[in-house]
Amino acid sequence: MLSAPQRVVLLRQTLRDLGRTDWAEPPRVYEDIDVSRSLQDRVVTAAYGLVRRALACHNDFILFLEDDLRFNRHLRCNLQFWSPLREIGPNEFFLASLYDPGVRAVEYHRHECYFIADPTSAYGSQALLLSSRTAQYILAHWHEENGFHDFRMFRLAARHCPIHYHVPSLVQHLGCANSVGGFVHCAQEFDPNWRVRQRLDMSVTEQPRGIAPVVPSSR
Repeated sequence: MLSAPQRVVLLRQTLRDLGRTDWAEPPRVYEDIDVSRSLQDRVVTAAYGLVRRALACHNDFILFLEDDLRFNRHLRCNLQFWSPLREIGPNEFFLASLYDPGVRAVEYHRHECYFIADPTSAYGSQALLLSSRTAQYILAHWHEENGFHDFRMFRLAARHCPIHYHVPSLVQHLGCANSVGGFVHCAQEFDPNWRVRQRLDMSVTEQPRGIAPVVPSSR
């Protein structure tokens, strides 16, 4: 979990809310205390470091979160039964956002709880779910793109796979102003109590695949 000392109040609020969900495990903590560079450079470098550290945990998938969020109460269950995730292995390319601030869709699958985004309009790293192979590729090619880490991650992943967005959003931005002068945004659809209808051929006791939760500070 990446945060910064000045964001401790937001961080604690986010942790409390995550603890009220069915996630059932605390995220790993990493604090960015580097004050020697510009804020953009710090955020980009910290995001890179988080992905690298998460890969070292040998999980199939990484859940990359920011520290100013509300969560759907059935977060783990909804991901466990989400068809795009179930059909992808860790050795395949996959990147999805669980938060939609109003990204343009190019292909809609409402009955499967997702849409495919136009990668040129994708932004926000409030809640990103990526496979280990995608994470490895992003780290290896990080400096081939520029800008903030979310734009880099979307553009790099889009070279190999579509960008999925969960519908409805499973997290909500707390609505704090962007710390580098950006605009305030929030999820288009968010219901803290929404729960996917489980298919009859799926056991409710089936265990989800390994996902390492990592929470970077929001910019």
